[in-house]
Amino acid sequence: MPVLLVRYPGKSPIRYEMTTDAVTVGSDRKNDLPLADRSAAQRHCRIEMRGEAVYLTGLGSQTLLNGRDIGDDPVKLCNGDEITVGHTRITFDDPHSPKRPILDRITTRLFGFKKEKREELLPGFMKCRSCGTTIHIGARAPGSTVGCPRCKSMQEAP
Repeated sequence: MPVLLVRYPGKSPIRYEMTTDAVTVGSDRKNDLPLADRSAAQRHCRIEMRGEAVYLTGLGSQTLLNGRDIGDDPVKLCNGDEITVGHTRITFDDPHSPKRPILDRITTRLFGFKKEKREELLPGFMKCRSCGTTIHIGARAPGSTVGCPRCKSMQEAP
């Protein structure tokens, strides 16, 4: 049976067992998995079992899977995948589900893209206009100055 480990910032994880075929996640108490997170939408996403596989579907709000926005299309979950809903992180734990390939996990977490879509960056990252290096800018204000660690050029954050 798949398990969702819900982690609120600064708190111990909460274990939620998927006992039904579909689980809705969001800040509304009517959800199967209600979140105490004001930054989550009332009905944020849906996790559902289809045969032997489990899928994550966004419901109109930004839902991140391993750091990437999935939009509203269903995405198959793999063991160890991390779902971000608002400020809450949910780890999908199912020993019967395969793990995501290691290269996809590393490039997505470190650089904000998969190897086949390098031009799509996560919020908080930008490309150096001089050398193309990915730069972590965090939550800097738009227009602030950022230095590239590789070529040392200074540029404006988007």
